[in-house]
Amino acid sequence: MENEPATILILDDECKIYLEKIYKYLKVLKIPRGKRNDDTMRNQPAKPLEKQITPESVAHLKHPNQYLFRNIILPETIPVGIRYNYYKNIYVPSAHDRDYGTYFFKLIRNFILHLGKINNVDIDCNTATLNKDFVCSKHKDKMNKSKSVLFGLGDYEDGETIIYDDDDVPCKYNINNTPIMFDGAKYYHEVLPFKNGTRYSIVSYMI
Repeated sequence: MENEPATILILDDECKIYLEKIYKYLKVLKIPRGKRNDDTMRNQPAKPLEKQITPESVAHLKHPNQYLFRNIILPETIPVGIRYNYYKNIYVPSAHDRDYGTYFFKLIRNFILHLGKINNVDIDCNTATLNKDFVCSKHKDKMNKSKSVLFGLGDYEDGETIIYDDDDVPCKYNINNTPIMFDGAKYYHEVLPFKNGTRYSIVSYMI
């Protein structure tokens, strides 16, 4: 299809070694659960009905409208590299890098730089977001200052990424072991539900 919003990046044998190392690290990494921004959370699967709460039961709270987010399964998500500290208005090392060092971010960045080299594209990153079982809804990445490289890992099925082109036509990509490059600040994108197994995804970019 002409004018697709994403480019599928080719892999060589060195890329496959990088992916194996990244996947091995992800499987032992403790990733905290947490709510991302409201725009990205609406595709997350719901908790079982017996564990859900009703609007009436939280009406006394200061922000009762937040009850909806208590009824979904929160994804596990964490940044590596740098992040933006909104309180201090500066860029700072991520909590992961501060506590555990920069090995994993450097591994991801070296993979991205190698991808750029073999695909003859200019890509780099100073941060990456790691997601586990995150089914994000339609949104743009407004803070990004570069194109993103996105790829998935795991034994899951389905869970394709949808990127909407300039005419808002959805284009479907299977990112499992298949990196794609796209402009997340320009194009709306989302993730379809997956089944079976664990779905990891990593998106790298400049902020």
